Amino acid sequence: MKNRVRILWAVAGVLICLAVNAMADPIIPARKQTSLGLYITAQELYEAWQKNPDEVKIVDVRTVGEYVFVGHAPTAINIPLLFLDPAKEYYNKKPQLPFNAKFVEEVGKRYKKTDTLMVICRSGGR
Repeated sequence: MKNRVRILWAVAGVLICLAVNAMADPIIPARKQTSLGLYITAQELYEAWQKNPDEVKIVDVRTVGEYVFVGHAPTAINIPLLFLDPAKEYYNKKPQLPFNAKFVEEVGKRYKKTDTLMVICRSGGR
């Protein structure tokens, strides 16, 4: 009986630690931080979109393949920051993804300078 109580307390402790960790602010590595330091979580973005679906503009900067095959936010517009060259073979080395030289131009065509944009990618590196 004492062992069961100890196990229950241990499980409760682990669950409390997990809950506290889930509520904590996400730690963003320095190499992924921007000069503006403006970040929100996926949950915060979703809540902002629910409150003002016409005001929240989402730019998905992942590759076309990620956008199409992995999925995307319902109102997200895909403007890739990088391109995956399908003509190159990447079997034994890390792929070199060229930058989209027209990225800023494409964003400028799609949005006004006064629009608030939420930029998303896979893990914050782009």
